[in-house]
Amino acid sequence: IPSTDWLADFTAASLPEPLRGYWPGALTVIFPAREPPGSTVALRVPDDPLLMGLMGRLGHPLFSTSVNRSGEPALWRIADIVERFQSSVDLIVDAGDRPSGIPSTILDISVRPFRVLRRGQVNLPEELLR
Repeated sequence: IPSTDWLADFTAASLPEPLRGYWPGALTVIFPAREPPGSTVALRVPDDPLLMGLMGRLGHPLFSTSVNRSGEPALWRIADIVERFQSSVDLIVDAGDRPSGIPSTILDISVRPFRVLRRGQVNLPEELLR
């Protein structure tokens, strides 16, 4: 999503104040979803100028997979990304190879205490997870 202003479209929850400093950035947060009841939605405000510009021009958020399948290592070569995902996504943006690319941290705030599902680029202090 392009900003926290868009949260209300997807969840009744707000981003906890201590986490606000990590957006935009490489933190994906799992919220309780508005619909269907009992479901969750993973949201991120990226710090990538291309994605932010694209969302601004489109006027709506982008829905995307991670650049890996669950349990598999993150892909960083564009050729590998295209090979793996070309038949299952509508668009792949070629930003070149990203050899230093570390995936986003995924934090589930739909549960208490908060739960880190994937440790990635953002290293969250333990006190934020309570």
